[in-house]
Amino acid sequence: MAITKYESYYLKILENLKLIKADNEYKADSIAFAHWYLENYYKLHTQDIAEAIIDGDGDLGIDSILIDEDNSALAIMQYKLPSKKENINCEIAQGDILKARNGFLTLISNDKPYTGKNRKFEDFRRQLENTVITNFRICFVSYNKGGIAIGLL
Repeated sequence: MAITKYESYYLKILENLKLIKADNEYKADSIAFAHWYLENYYKLHTQDIAEAIIDGDGDLGIDSILIDEDNSALAIMQYKLPSKKENINCEIAQGDILKARNGFLTLISNDKPYTGKNRKFEDFRRQLENTVITNFRICFVSYNKGGIAIGLL
């Protein structure tokens, strides 16, 4: 069976992720995908990428956080990379969208307690206490159909 251009792009991204994973000693493809995206879309350097990625236990559905104090902007990102090319046509689950939304609300709220153990999440939350943010973005970065539940945000 012939390979589609989307499958071809997916396989090329996976090749890049293998290198990123090895170079940075990441344990998970999802972290390498976050690194790849932040490097290619935001043009961040390795140190800035390491500081932005919070993926792990207690991240409340947020895989990376970018704070741009000069522009009073906050962006949170959730990354979804299919584990196999057959899943390219899947959608982001509504539960993942709601989890990231609730994580965002916990991140920015002074009234909503954070009871997790993700040190980087806690650090970003403390930083936001003293930062004026007027521009918020919740981004779902995926290599699939995306999400049909956008109304949940």
